[in-house]
Amino acid sequence: MRERNKRREPYKDRDPYTGEEDGINSILERLRKWEVACQAGLFSRLTSGQRHKKPSDAELERLALHYFPARGDLRVRIVDYGNGFARTHEATTLGQLEQFIKNKPNDIDVRWIHVPLGPGIALSSVEDLFLNEGGVERRNASIVGASHSWPYQEVEVLNLRHRDEYKAMRDVFAMLSKKDNNAANLRFQARLDKASESSMSDSLVQDLIWRAKHLDEKFGYWDLVCSDIPYHLTQVPAMETAHGPKDGPKALNAQHVQQTLWNHKFYENAQLVRNKLRCFHRHDGVLLTMAPVSGIDYLDKDLNTYLNYSKQKREDSEDASVLGFLFERFAQTGTKDWPEKTVEWLLTYILTEAAAAPHTIRQGRNAVTITSAYQAVVERLKMRRYEEFRRNESVKLVKEYLTCTDELTSICMLLHGKAVNLKQLLENVQKDDEDFSTRAGARRMSRQTSGRGSTPVVVPPGSCETMKDRIVWALGLVEDQNKTFQSLKEDLRLATEALFQLRSIEQNELAIVADSQNKAILVFTGVTIVFLPLSFFTSYFGMNLKGIQSTDRDEHWFWTVCGSIAFVIILISMLYAFRKFLRARWERANTREYSPV
Repeated sequence: MRERNKRREPYKDRDPYTGEEDGINSILERLRKWEVACQAGLFSRLTSGQRHKKPSDAELERLALHYFPARGDLRVRIVDYGNGFARTHEATTLGQLEQFIKNKPNDIDVRWIHVPLGPGIALSSVEDLFLNEGGVERRNASIVGASHSWPYQEVEVLNLRHRDEYKAMRDVFAMLSKKDNNAANLRFQARLDKASESSMSDSLVQDLIWRAKHLDEKFGYWDLVCSDIPYHLTQVPAMETAHGPKDGPKALNAQHVQQTLWNHKFYENAQLVRNKLRCFHRHDGVLLTMAPVSGIDYLDKDLNTYLNYSKQKREDSEDASVLGFLFERFAQTGTKDWPEKTVEWLLTYILTEAAAAPHTIRQGRNAVTITSAYQAVVERLKMRRYEEFRRNESVKLVKEYLTCTDELTSICMLLHGKAVNLKQLLENVQKDDEDFSTRAGARRMSRQTSGRGSTPVVVPPGSCETMKDRIVWALGLVEDQNKTFQSLKEDLRLATEALFQLRSIEQNELAIVADSQNKAILVFTGVTIVFLPLSFFTSYFGMNLKGIQSTDRDEHWFWTVCGSIAFVIILISMLYAFRKFLRARWERANTREYSPV
């Protein structure tokens, strides 16, 4: 590991795709300023003295396609694994996917296809295209497999994004996807829709149109790309298995995206997000995996360097990304070191690697784990319980407690879901192994390529782990993390109860002090109520008219005018003060007068 890290160190800071980022950031900043100016009132815009111009349609289209590529332009990764070799097809787009789904070369054992798609109608279309092609009817997947859940596996994973990148994705989508009916916006939306459709094959477009009509959804650029936004950590405690494209929460529905993890120095620029990795495989040895563009899965001391990577650099980096690591893992040896040259073994390897992340194992444990970071955050929150009561600061502290509780709850639910999926996968593998040991000639979906009959697999020295070993390893990591986070959640719950008790005692003491102060104030208030009107009226009615120059008015005139005015003012004030009481008396009197005998 030391030699490997030494060889890669000079290449970590090199990112050939960052040249475009500077121009994109400039466009986004101008768009944000223009949006703020539009939301401000006319008076604010006139007094600010600044005029912000909206970026051109070409710049906005470039901005949108940078953060949300058209579906047909998504980079699809295809790797063919054979005995001692692997062939990678890197220049493939979603528009060229069908030919690789249909035709699998005879000289390879397994073909792996990865499509960066999140939940939605596009994922559903690619799934159907995959399962119905290759000379294999869809029903075979559940008939040949050990159980219905074995052929179709998914796992919800955690990864890290740069917090500015996550905010930029949400801002771009929110600002550019507005449904304005003005001509300029309609032309802009039409350009994006055209760019989206032109990049896909005709058959895929027709399937998407049919699927959108069937599901009563819109088939537009923004409707297809919204799944690229990863879910916020605390958006929902746990996402159940989506039974269809319309199921599941919407990523943009999350409003509170602050995280207490930012209070830790190592993770101050990181946003912890979640997404799903879905896997489908056929008995002819083809594996399809689908998930949105991944973030940082492996943690080491260069986390901030990885967070600033461009999307393509991040996908390709075996130091930062699970997918990058997996694409390089067997690039030289192919299936040579696999205990079983089957699609199920590769599927298990991918699922267990994704389920175990994020962790520091691959990089030699040279970074602070997320578990340790949350332990430090919880400890800091517990110490702040004993700070003196301050009105605004205490409210902020309670909000931090609640936010951290939500985060820990979501992580615990996610880890529990991982453990359930891994246990189900382990049961399927064990059941399949039992079938092989009891039924001669039985085979797993693609085990006809391995030549294995009823004889157990013998793992030669230097080979990779068996499926069972991989699952047990990943399950152990997940369960250990779950126990730690459960303890942290319980510790924080008790700390929250103690915080509320302390604040209640402080509030009671403050209330006692305030009550004694109010009694003193009440005395002065009573004196003021009595003597202020007396002082006013004595001054008002005690005016000396003879002392006023150039006046011929006498006291009779003064009492006639000023006395009448004072009487009217007092009468109006009393009527207004007792208006509710007088109205109620009048309504009761009318009710008695007109009530039937």
